[in-house]
This record gives sequence, structure tokens and C-alpha cells, in this order.
Amino acid sequence: MILLWSTSDKLGARLIRWGRDTDCSHFAVLFDKLPSCGNIVAESRMDSGVDIDPLGDFKDRNRIVHALEYTPIGTGESEEEAYQMFIKKMEHRAYDKKAVLWLAMTSLLRKLKISNPYSENKWGDAEDVYCQEVITCFGEIFARDGVLFTPRDIEMLDPHQAYAMLVTCPQFRKIEV
Repeated sequence: MILLWSTSDKLGARLIRWGRDTDCSHFAVLFDKLPSCGNIVAESRMDSGVDIDPLGDFKDRNRIVHALEYTPIGTGESEEEAYQMFIKKMEHRAYDKKAVLWLAMTSLLRKLKISNPYSENKWGDAEDVYCQEVITCFGEIFARDGVLFTPRDIEMLDPHQAYAMLVTCPQFRKIEV
């Protein structure tokens, strides 16, 4: 399983990069070890919600900026288990547009050098998912391996902040995709 951080030239992606002073604006998961499926990418997109696409289609829409390969340390978890967990928890959920509005608002506050008065995203919908929240469905696999975070930890982060958090963990290795 490979965690992907990407961007594009779309207006929303440019605004996120500008507002957060970062090089990426999107998050997705590449399942690259599923014999029956080939290389497939799981993501949440504004136009389709949580969806699964071939890697080639993802690359047509996005430029991959960072990639971290996840290697379980002693848990014996398989990529198939992670994929089934994703399907069970995330498939067909809608995109959380309110959470992205919150991200935009906090980005604007950041640019205006106004401290963020919020300790949590009260705008997000518990049933809907924006791109960064896709990673939360793997929390129990990561936790068994010593990588601890809660859904609330993730919803308060932009994609690059989550990358910066995970790149320091020994279970993740930088790679090129």
C-alpha cells in the first residue's frame, strides 16, 4: 500500500497550495499488491465522492508530489485486508464539501496572519469524506503497528501536514511512483 500526496492545476488545488503554503493539495491511497485488481487508487474527489480508479486515470488528473510506501512492522497485515477495510468503511461515501470550506476558511485566516480560533472542524459531516480523511479508515491497522492518530487528528490537518507527520514513522518509506 502506498500513500500518495498530489496536486493539479485546477483552481481548488492551486488555492489549497497557496493558502497552506504547501506543494500538495490532495491525498489518495494506491493499492499496488492486489493480484486481482492491478494498481488501483482510492480517493475522495469533489465530483464523485469516494471512488476507486486505475493508477493511470489518477495520474491523468494529478501530479504525484510525495509517495510513502507502508510496510507493516510485525503485524502481518496484508494489502488485501487494508483494501477490504477501505471498501467496508469508505466506498460510495460522499465528498465532504463543508470540511473543505473549513480548510479554505482556516487557510485564509493563516494567510491574513490571524490565529485559528478553532480546535476542531465543526463544519465537516461525519458521514462524508474529504480526501485527507480517507487515511482514517486504516487507523486500526496503523495503530497495531505503533502509528497512532485519531480521525480528529487527521481532520485538523491539510494533506501536507499529514505527510509531514507520517514521513517520520519507520513504517513509511519515501518512494517514487
